[in-house]
Amino acid sequence: MPNASHKTWKIIALITSIDVVLIGVYYGYLETEILNFYAGKESWLAWITELLYPRFSVEKYRFSADFFLQKTEQILYRVVIGSWIVALIYISSQKKKFFENFWQISTTYHRVRFLQLFLIAGWLYESFTWYQSLLRLSQASVFYEAHLLFRWLAFPSQEAIFYGFALLYALWLLSFLPKYGSIFWLLATLEIICLQAFLYGFGKLDHTYATWTYTSLLFTFLLREAEKNKVAPIIHAWALKLMQVVVACVYLQVALEKLLISGVEWFLPSTMQTHLLTHPTALGLWIAQYPFLCSLLSTLAILWQLSFVCILFFPSLKIPILLTGVLFHTFTFILMNVGGFPSYWFLIYVIWFLEKKLPES
Repeated sequence: MPNASHKTWKIIALITSIDVVLIGVYYGYLETEILNFYAGKESWLAWITELLYPRFSVEKYRFSADFFLQKTEQILYRVVIGSWIVALIYISSQKKKFFENFWQISTTYHRVRFLQLFLIAGWLYESFTWYQSLLRLSQASVFYEAHLLFRWLAFPSQEAIFYGFALLYALWLLSFLPKYGSIFWLLATLEIICLQAFLYGFGKLDHTYATWTYTSLLFTFLLREAEKNKVAPIIHAWALKLMQVVVACVYLQVALEKLLISGVEWFLPSTMQTHLLTHPTALGLWIAQYPFLCSLLSTLAILWQLSFVCILFFPSLKIPILLTGVLFHTFTFILMNVGGFPSYWFLIYVIWFLEKKLPES
């Protein structure tokens, strides 16, 4: 225990030191550098914004310098808060040997194949809409603003779009091969990410498929485990646990973003009223008339998103947390017509029902 205690203090000291240095560098140097760059002075920030934030050259005329400082601070404090969350989880887990059991979950070959079919069904359904959307967007490619590596790729022609989707369907079929199917699955998922990049290159991001995309990408590892152990009744499902961790972290990041952007203003009636009025529905407009209900909905939403991560450590909370998630996304659609129904965000909860308990040894 003394060794464990000493190790704990070393971790705390390391995290504290890193966070102090990051905060010091930001307020002592980077903040001034951002202001200078915003004012038009030469800066090493130019190549970073050109790569990661190409719209800065336009948006600096729409927003004040404080807007960009606020965005940078959000990134800084997300890193700080995230580092302490990870540190606290690690420190607390040492007392109960948490990590020895955390990744030790299992599933079966048939459940892996079920998840594969489930993910493909979702993507296949959306692909028909994507295909038509990309065909229409190809006629307006002059407005296309590529990001990152896509800056070196032209928007696909209608012929390329057709063959691209044909390739996607072929890759899905090949992913069912008993060997090397995981490679074809990875290629299909990477193509899906590329298609989303083309769709979102016209100035509007869509988070509808965020958790579905992350899960699909990580499914590559689970499928690989199934290929290696298809004759065994039980498959080690560490990748399934990783999917759960990523989905939970997405919800945590969403909650932190709300709090870092809005602060205590998130809980004010005006915040929810603004959302309801800008996405009007009959029920949403009715609720917008009652400040108490608006504050209550904002508070419940943030509390649920913050608590979602608890599902990783307290299995008994799985049903209430996931059920609340279904209600949350359903009412978001009903009140603001946002997210669609059924939502891909709660459809992905299926990953919490594919575990198989190991027999008692």
